[in-house]
Amino acid sequence: MIGWNTIISSIGLAVQVDNAKATEVVTITWQDEVTSMLREAEIDEDFASELIQCESSWNPDAFHQNKGSIDRGLWQINSVYHSEVSMDCSYDPICATREAIRIIKTRGFSEWVCNDKIR
Repeated sequence: MIGWNTIISSIGLAVQVDNAKATEVVTITWQDEVTSMLREAEIDEDFASELIQCESSWNPDAFHQNKGSIDRGLWQINSVYHSEVSMDCSYDPICATREAIRIIKTRGFSEWVCNDKIR
């Protein structure tokens, strides 16, 4: 049947596709969305990607128990130093990236342990 279909991507974006013209399916992953967010925020994508790799190996469920705090999610956002970032947000790669961009824009990369390791 030729017509319009609505496709819901992995990031929750609804896209209408004309079946008569559709020739290729492009899957947008959350990793692609994170990279796009960094690019749009004019943050060094390569450095930020290395930082994420060093901090969490790109695992949005990663955590590290410290004495009195937890580093959470993709960006390892600390539960004490950034208590304004909820646990749910910390483990959501898109929400956590929004928060990481805010932190980077106001404080730079210096809050991340891996900043010194990869600079």
